[in-house]
Amino acid sequence: MDTKTKKNILWNTIGSLVNAFTSLFFLISVTRINGVKIAGVFSFAFSLACFFQVIGTYCGRSYQVTENNKEIKDSDYINSRYITCFIMMLITALYVLFKSYTKFKIILIFILVSFKLVEAFAEVLYGILQRNDYLDKVGKSLLIKGVLGVASLVIVDLITKNIIIASSTLILVNILFILFYDLRNLKECKIEKNKKFNINLFKYGFYAFCYTFLTFYLINAPKLSIDNYLSSSKQAVFGVIAMPATFMALCSMFIVHPYLNRLTKLFNSNRLDEFNKLFRKLIYFLLIIGVFVLIAAYFLGIPVLELVYGVKLKKYLYSFLIIIVGSLFYSLSILYQNALTVFRKTGIQLVAYVIDSVATLFLSNFLTKNYHLFGASLSYLVSMLLLALMYIIIYAFENQKIKKDVK
Repeated sequence: MDTKTKKNILWNTIGSLVNAFTSLFFLISVTRINGVKIAGVFSFAFSLACFFQVIGTYCGRSYQVTENNKEIKDSDYINSRYITCFIMMLITALYVLFKSYTKFKIILIFILVSFKLVEAFAEVLYGILQRNDYLDKVGKSLLIKGVLGVASLVIVDLITKNIIIASSTLILVNILFILFYDLRNLKECKIEKNKKFNINLFKYGFYAFCYTFLTFYLINAPKLSIDNYLSSSKQAVFGVIAMPATFMALCSMFIVHPYLNRLTKLFNSNRLDEFNKLFRKLIYFLLIIGVFVLIAAYFLGIPVLELVYGVKLKKYLYSFLIIIVGSLFYSLSILYQNALTVFRKTGIQLVAYVIDSVATLFLSNFLTKNYHLFGASLSYLVSMLLLALMYIIIYAFENQKIKKDVK
């Protein structure tokens, strides 16, 4: 492994870790400073913002980095991001319009969606940097921005005891960081200036967008069901016990992201045996981490969460463990998703997500309504298990098919 690759992996891992765990620190501070009820509203609003962010990022950074179509330029991704971010806010407005939320909840949702909108725009810049082998710069950006974001929210919330004002600082921090840091990094990349709108990007990336959107639906389905049937306090509890699951999803992302360029090159040069060998190593590594996390969660998870959040959680141990197992299946799905994206097999993935989403829509509401938080946790596990099984089958089929074509 060359020095540049090591540097990319190191900074991407650090930056991704900090970025992923910002939501954890947000929820800890809000729970401690504003109380469980407000924390429940914040947890749901933040999850909803992450859900709608998928619209803003459209086909996502993985698709952007692995794209080899010469018709699509870096400037096309930037131009399209203005449109997708506008649609992101429009969908948010329509969603809130049909919900009987309080004024406080509506304002908080719009603030956090705006924060995620700015992050969505930053993602397209990260994609350009990563394609030019500057993943280390992306990691540094995520690290510094994450630290500043957490610090600003905590400090302002401690002073004002107002989560609306505190959350607003996240928007300001991210805008300033893009202007004075991220855009300066892009000067090292040769970006062809183009103000035209490339409709082909939306066509080619449509399937990738759809299954990413449905992925986030599957992740947030329990929270949406809790929003329908349970209290804000229960939403906060679910947010707390589901938070460690973020670690597993993060592991799959920082395991595969540094190798995306290599996987793409191996596939494009028809070195499928090397591709499969590297991919199997990534899977084994993730499974080892998953077993370690599950054991740690059983013995230490609940006591640590109670200490950190100041909320009694002992009766939610089995719900907590169920979510951890579900997150392992989801993490496996992320690895397979990226591999199939390299294969440019996106249509078949959409079929799997539609099947799983329809099943989850009914299952999540039924289980949450009848079995409360345990039911919400169980629905998460079942939906992620079903998704992982379908991915394994699809990958095996497509891989065998490609092998025959190469021969």
